[in-house]
Amino acid sequence: MMGCRFCDWVRHRRWAGDFKVTDYMLAEAQQTLEYKLTFEQGEEKQKRLERSLVKLEEEMKRTQTILHYLVPEQSALSLKRGIIDLDSCKVIENVTILVSDIVKFTVVCSTLKPMEVVTTLNAMYSGYDRLTAKHGVCKIETVGDAYMVVSNTFSKRVPSADKVCDVALDMLETIKSIKNPETGVSLKVRIGINTGPAVAGIVGLKVPKFCIFGTSVKTAIILEASSLPMKIKISQSTRNLLNSTYIVCRSGSLYTSENGEFLLNEVIINIQH
Repeated sequence: MMGCRFCDWVRHRRWAGDFKVTDYMLAEAQQTLEYKLTFEQGEEKQKRLERSLVKLEEEMKRTQTILHYLVPEQSALSLKRGIIDLDSCKVIENVTILVSDIVKFTVVCSTLKPMEVVTTLNAMYSGYDRLTAKHGVCKIETVGDAYMVVSNTFSKRVPSADKVCDVALDMLETIKSIKNPETGVSLKVRIGINTGPAVAGIVGLKVPKFCIFGTSVKTAIILEASSLPMKIKISQSTRNLLNSTYIVCRSGSLYTSENGEFLLNEVIINIQH
């Protein structure tokens, strides 16, 4: 009997040892699975984070592109730094300003449906926007059918009057393809260009806007208003900056309270354009 109890005791100890080894192996395997699961979850989180960073970078690039569409580069940098006050405004010694609008636009609109007006203006603005990108000048704003372009914002270099005049010449070609939806006749524009000092910068807190102010701007508007359909009227200050490739003719004079009497010129063509 003593021998049998001893054998049972030996077998019990062996089985108990086996159970301890098995428990250890099971715990080891479970811990390995937990580590693997944690690692896989970490990898998945890393991948999600990387995808989120890529999307964030794409959105930041998209936002930056839109911002540069709305304001010049230096003003965009001011907005990024949170500068939205008079500190963003600068005096520009010489800037060339173009103003364009559609001849008899009010009459044209009176025969069109609102959506036709919007579609027509969008076609014109889109064409003009491509021209500003092509010639490296800055679109300032559109008010109704009026479209304003400037060169040399925040630059001390000689204003790029030639670029603005080239934009004007291309505008005359572009508008030929924009037709009155009611009549099918091409629209006509007047263009005025002037060069002089101005103040430019971002104004306003809600929907801040890049604007340009000064007598030079008013003169460009007066030149546009006094121009003939499909003609480009420029001031003498602009003409003085053009090279010999432009054919320009004298077209009289104009008196204003700010400038007194000044000479008017008309750009006919750039023979190298």
